[in-house]
Amino acid sequence: SKAPLDKQLDLTLLNMSKKSKKPKRSAYNNITRRELIQLAMIRSDNTAARLLCQTYPMGFNRCIDDMNTKVHSLGMLNSVFYDPTGLDDRNNSTASDLIKLASAAANYPEVVHASHQSHLKIKIQRHWFSGNNTNPLIGSRHDIQVSKTGWTTKAGGCLVMLLDTDKGRRVVVVLGSKSTRTRIPEAEF
Repeated sequence: SKAPLDKQLDLTLLNMSKKSKKPKRSAYNNITRRELIQLAMIRSDNTAARLLCQTYPMGFNRCIDDMNTKVHSLGMLNSVFYDPTGLDDRNNSTASDLIKLASAAANYPEVVHASHQSHLKIKIQRHWFSGNNTNPLIGSRHDIQVSKTGWTTKAGGCLVMLLDTDKGRRVVVVLGSKSTRTRIPEAEF
């Protein structure tokens, strides 16, 4: 979507308490889409990923539909998404499809910028979001352009990164690692 990245999002309706019909306090209220992208990419923040779809201009379901349309347009014919967080066990992809996704993601400045950040610290109202990138290789000797980590019980520890090397651009994909701690040593070369 071409939704503005720096407009503050009013999440009041998303944070309504079902019992009291009053908005619950949320540290995410008045956050921008750019900040949500940073949180989702750098800290692998599932709430941020979910909020990106919940605040999608045409609604949550359209966001998921558009995600699937986009990956199929990239030739990712073995991939399907049911939620934006990657936590739904029905989500599925392959290493070859993730290579295509990482290559396409390099064309989005917000993704590349977030992928370069080894640490995140942003203030939303009176709340600080901070933390290290879930890929500790960011900021090291590698010229990483795109990076995304993940973990579920079904998929194990996962990592996709696109990097520039002295031999050219490379994509590293790790799927099914034993844990979040083993995916990085498995990716090192």
